[in-house]
Amino acid sequence: MVMTLSRFSLYKTGVNGQQLASFVVQIDPRWYTIKSMKITYLGDIMCFRGRGGESENPHALEGLKGLLHLSDYVVGNLETPVARAIDAAKHQTGRYRFVVPPDFARIVRETGVTHVSVANNHCLDQGFEGLLETLRCVKEAGLVPVGARERPGEPAYAVLEKGGIRVGLAASTYGTNAMENKARLSRAHARHLNLTQNQELSSPLVRWLFERRSKWYYRWKKLTNREAEDWFDRKEFSWGKRRALAREMREARRKVDFLVAYPHVGGQHRLKPMQSVRRAYDWFFRHGADAVIGNHEHCVQPAEFMKGRMAAFCLGNTLSALGVDVRAGDECMENLSIALHQYLEREACGPLSVHYTFSVVKTYKDRNGAYHTRPMHELIAEAADDGARHTLIDELNIIGRRFLGREWAAAEPTAAEQEIDT
Repeated sequence: MVMTLSRFSLYKTGVNGQQLASFVVQIDPRWYTIKSMKITYLGDIMCFRGRGGESENPHALEGLKGLLHLSDYVVGNLETPVARAIDAAKHQTGRYRFVVPPDFARIVRETGVTHVSVANNHCLDQGFEGLLETLRCVKEAGLVPVGARERPGEPAYAVLEKGGIRVGLAASTYGTNAMENKARLSRAHARHLNLTQNQELSSPLVRWLFERRSKWYYRWKKLTNREAEDWFDRKEFSWGKRRALAREMREARRKVDFLVAYPHVGGQHRLKPMQSVRRAYDWFFRHGADAVIGNHEHCVQPAEFMKGRMAAFCLGNTLSALGVDVRAGDECMENLSIALHQYLEREACGPLSVHYTFSVVKTYKDRNGAYHTRPMHELIAEAADDGARHTLIDELNIIGRRFLGREWAAAEPTAAEQEIDT
């Protein structure tokens, strides 16, 4: 950019009027440009159903394209392994053992998603080789995986950059459903995955109790952990695992202006975070995170600012049969989720400013039984009648109140994004 000096400054420096038109000075762009970046965070992208389920519809996520097209980056939790060698007649090989073909990863990328966390409790549903295959497939689809690595020593975080603003993204998971899929990681294989604690039933005694005397296992858990209602609620602290994760977060922190932790943590189908989750978030903040955005509960939980930093406890299910034709409870509303928009801006060489907005999205089935996910503001605008419109607005307000943790009603239900007051 070229900037002309004023007449007064030219006069003071002895430059005459004839030289005015040609006397210019080149200004370093870093001193006047406004740099900005928009990142959208989604919830769990699940394939709960096998054949005929969420992954079968190539247009399942197409309705989100309009919402996401202005985002520089879009982050989601891909809560299913991806593999080439799948029996076409049966995409699921057992209870809670998910798997989808590579085409689904391409559908996710074409929707506008750029980064996916593969660190979640279903990442080993097809074993350790299934995790490596997932990493290869998502990369081939054009997605950037976080939370796991193909080779030990590689970073499992990502750096999102635009206009000189650099944001780090570090993902992790509390466990891998080892009690269901029996996929136990060796010490060497465990280095491929960001775990915050040891795998489930890692203690031989607890494993023996679970497998042979399950009633005694549950009694033991209830005695040692008041929050525990079932084996979803594992909170064994693992110093070694967290030390490795803290080391990676420090490495990412040195390279970026802003660090986001994206953990898979907590219980399931709770409307409020457990105290153990709050302690985990505090741990992430103490180890360098500027924001913590989590998932796993499968229903929207509150977001709040902890010491001025965003703590979003659960964004819900971006795509899932849960809440559509599989329900954990009507109050959970698992088919509604949050798309959290993060705006980062730096004017001139000043400090980085960050603010947030959110959108509510809904998963539903059409007349043909195919799953779709679309933003609520579009569904409200296209509602067939006033009754359907009011029902959708009520759902929007319920999720908005739950997410904000206070009384709230959308001022403009057809607005694409709603503001979050800090």
